[in-house]
Amino acid sequence: MLNRLDSDLAFVANALKLRAQRQAVLAANLANADTPNYKARDLDFASALRDAMGSGALPLTRT
Repeated sequence: MLNRLDSDLAFVANALKLRAQRQAVLAANLANADTPNYKARDLDFASALRDAMGSGALPLTRT
């Protein structure tokens, strides 16, 4: 039970970190909107989260 809770909390922590990173990328896009030749960037949240969690798929358990 405790192991499952640790796993869930790690998932949430990784998701929050990735959301913060994406927010920073989007803020940089806005800050440079008028910069000539600036190429907007983005962070693929789903693939970044899969990479951060390692396995590529999140385990589901029946409750």
